[in-house]
Amino acid sequence: MADAAHLQAAPATAAPADTVPGELAAIRERLAAGDGRMSALEEAVAENTAITRQIRDAMVAGRVAGQVIRVMGWMAAAGTAIWGAVYALLHHGRMPNQ
Repeated sequence: MADAAHLQAAPATAAPADTVPGELAAIRERLAAGDGRMSALEEAVAENTAITRQIRDAMVAGRVAGQVIRVMGWMAAAGTAIWGAVYALLHHGRMPNQ
């Protein structure tokens, strides 16, 4: 029966690190610290994702604006060509101020 008393679990006090309970406590502490670091990384990634999304949206808006300007330029060129042709037909090929 003396052996049974020896096999009972140690009290829940701070155990030295070279014992199994002490190693488990050290592992738990490292896991808790790792959880804190992981939470900080998750927050940083979420913030970075939001910033990246804003940059992407600005780039898309710039691309769309470029396309709109390109189409407006094409329409202005076509309108000028049509106006020139109509003017030439109505004025017998004479340019303005002639």
